[in-house]
Order: sequence, then structure tokens, then C-alpha cells
Amino acid sequence: MPRRTTKLVRGHCYHVYNRGHDRSQLFQTDRHYAHFVTLLRRYLHDAGDSIHAYCLMPNHFHLMLRPWSDDCPGRLGRMQMAFSKAVQRETARTGSAYEGRYQAIEVNTEAYGLSLSRYIHRNAYEAGLCRAVTDWKWSSYPDYVGPRFGTLPDTRWLAAESTPERYRHFVEADNAPDLPADLRLD
Repeated sequence: MPRRTTKLVRGHCYHVYNRGHDRSQLFQTDRHYAHFVTLLRRYLHDAGDSIHAYCLMPNHFHLMLRPWSDDCPGRLGRMQMAFSKAVQRETARTGSAYEGRYQAIEVNTEAYGLSLSRYIHRNAYEAGLCRAVTDWKWSSYPDYVGPRFGTLPDTRWLAAESTPERYRHFVEADNAPDLPADLRLD
């Protein structure tokens, strides 16, 4: 596989994503989604990296990630491999689960970070997988605005004056800014 053009630098923020091989489903059952969240915690969160936002879709995933160690790229690769092997064992499927290596785009401005978090959190809603943005349980959005308020996503990157209500309005408003079409994974 070709080398990645964007290197993950400690302390910088990135949009990390990958898709199922030939756009096939990565997550076929709730157990697959739950296992991926467990792996996010084990390989990234518990190792000290900040996951600011995530959304797991049937055939791809998005992360807004801030690595705090130099070995984050290797752990991301091992996490994907662990998920792939677990699903292969369960489904008797062979071959790569992913389209290739994960992709990463640096989040180099606050405005881009906000737009990206909105894009990630609206992804399942925009795809018609849920009736409201808060309904998709395989996203970090319920951790930002309720009802979950979990421990996986690090929400401290938002401005100190931001409240769950203000963030909810930003994400759920139909006229809020969005990412340019060329940065979308769908």
C-alpha cells in the first residue's frame, strides 16, 4: 500500500476516516459497532489520545482525533486490524475489510474543527439512518448534548463558553456551515 501523505503529528488534530473494501459494510450488527467503540477506547483513548468526535456508519467511520504520542499511527493500524480479524472470525469472511489504510486530513483551523465536528455528528442523520441527529447511538454526539455524557470523547476542545445547548443549535440547525463537498467521504 502506498505511504500516507499526511503524517499524524503529536498535539495536532486530524479527521481520520476509512471505508469498507469496495464500499462494503464494515458494521453488520450492533455487536460490530460496539466492538469498534471498545477498540477505540483500548487503542486510542486509554493510550492517551483525544477522540474529539466519532461516527460509525454501516460502511465507514469518521474520527476527529488528536494524537498525544508518536505511536498513534501504529495503534490506529493495529486497531483496524483487530477489528477486521474479529469480524472475519465471526463471519468467516476473508480478505481486507477496508478500502486501504486509514486516511487523515489535518484540522488546521478552529472553524474547520467546528465544521468537521458538525459534519461527523450529522453524518448518520444526513444519510437517512436516523430521524434526529441525537438518535444515532454510534456517534459521540449524545456525549456532547445528552443523554449519554460518556467518557470516550474529549469535548474540552470546544470553546469554554460553549454550552451543550449552543453546540446542539450549531449541529442541528439546517443553515449552519458545512464542509466543502470535496472533503466528504460519502
